[in-house]
Amino acid sequence: MKKHSIIMALGPLLSAFVIVAIILFAPFNFGKLYSQAEQKAMAANPLNRTQYIGYAMRSQALANKKFLPIIGSSELEKISPYHPSSFAMKYNVNGYTPYLIGQAGTQSLPQFFYIDSVAKQMKNRKIIFIISPQWFGRQGVQSGQMDQFTSHGAFYTWIEKADPKDPLTQSIAKRLLGLNTDTTNTTLNDALSDLADGKAVAPTTLTKIELLSSLWVREDYLFSGVANLQAPDTGMLGKLEQDSQQLPKKLDYQQLDQDAYKYEAGRSTNNRFQVLNSVWNQKFKQHWRSMQNYQTKYHYDQSPEFSDFQYVLNEFAKNHDQVEFVIPAVNDKWYRYTGLPMSAMTNFSSKIKYQLRSQGFNDIVDFTDRSSESYFMQDTIHFGARGWVAFDKSMVDFANQPNQQPTYKIDNKKFLSKTWQNQRVTQK
Repeated sequence: MKKHSIIMALGPLLSAFVIVAIILFAPFNFGKLYSQAEQKAMAANPLNRTQYIGYAMRSQALANKKFLPIIGSSELEKISPYHPSSFAMKYNVNGYTPYLIGQAGTQSLPQFFYIDSVAKQMKNRKIIFIISPQWFGRQGVQSGQMDQFTSHGAFYTWIEKADPKDPLTQSIAKRLLGLNTDTTNTTLNDALSDLADGKAVAPTTLTKIELLSSLWVREDYLFSGVANLQAPDTGMLGKLEQDSQQLPKKLDYQQLDQDAYKYEAGRSTNNRFQVLNSVWNQKFKQHWRSMQNYQTKYHYDQSPEFSDFQYVLNEFAKNHDQVEFVIPAVNDKWYRYTGLPMSAMTNFSSKIKYQLRSQGFNDIVDFTDRSSESYFMQDTIHFGARGWVAFDKSMVDFANQPNQQPTYKIDNKKFLSKTWQNQRVTQK
């Protein structure tokens, strides 16, 4: 009787352990499977942080090769009828639907870990990557951005696969340690320290990493649906669908550009810099006079971001991705007022294009020479309606290109070096 009582008491506990073990170690994932409609909503909403830092949502959606990943940062949320998502709802982009990846603060390093964590889904596909010159400040990405946009699970997934003898691995590990991403996580920091020294991760630490990585994936499959329901409703999909209805039935880029000019002009009437009225009122109206010539010493060709960007290029090369890189313009009227030399943009453009082309990344769309065009930008650094029309055309041209197996020549010795990070572009 006593033995029977003990079994009865321990039974529920043992059952719970068995259930947890099955969830953790079963060869398949338990949890929510997202419908096509839900994936479409994800694709149009870069502001969903649950989607960005989790695994289940993006891994399922990106398994669909008809999504065209557009990787960038804050420009992706600047919607209008001419935004690429609205555009693709109206016109055929070779059957592709844009999948927006990024928001304000997602620079090269968070994007590297995003891509790496879903490397299987990102292999052998077309991708558009928007390179913001503003990422390439003297400090580069900050630890707060990593904390906000990269989960420990993405770190664990990378560590599991990392080759300690590869200088790329050592560079990434040192970069993370230098950012102090989480000083309280001894397992993570022990693993990064080993990799930074070119040593294999200690067996006990690696076992913990593998368990934590599996737990991250399984936990996200179980609970991402709940987290997604609790996330603020941005309404972006509905807004984009409404905006798309404003576009003419027939695709005519010249007409779209003219319409976009009028559209943006009507939203930018309260300042001389052609900045969107709402942005001007919120960010500049009270103190714009004190901002004259405050950027005379700014430049974007000396930054640790160049090495972070090289991590991304490594990932694209490893995945055999066909990538189009887009360099946005800036608002020339504003930057002439604030004193930013246009050489800051042209020097950045020259340096980043050299890094790309010398390694075989030749599909580059550079809009820096269109900075002086009216209403190309909607504020100081984000595409306006005319800018999006130009982007849309390049997107369609890229989508219609034949699928290729690009050949890349990665040179980490040069482009991961401090010398390259700090090398200024000299004017001829």
